Amino acid sequence: MNTDGSKKRFALHGYAGIVIMALAEGLLFGGNQLVGHWFTPIVWTGYILFVDALVYKFSGRSLLMTDRLEFVIIA
Repeated sequence: MNTDGSKKRFALHGYAGIVIMALAEGLLFGGNQLVGHWFTPIVWTGYILFVDALVYKFSGRSLLMTDRLEFVIIA
């Protein structure tokens, strides 16, 4: 946790993750075949972006913002 009292902002890729998940849900219920076929990887991508932004906001570190090499190795 941040103990220095500074507030980290919610990273932009977190908002992108929310948008990706919402669009995927809307397109799935709208009957889009492409999203229906690739729904799981699309939504997981949005989820990873969203959660990484949350981790960055609360701890000040994230795989996409501060530890990119580690993210590549994990992926």
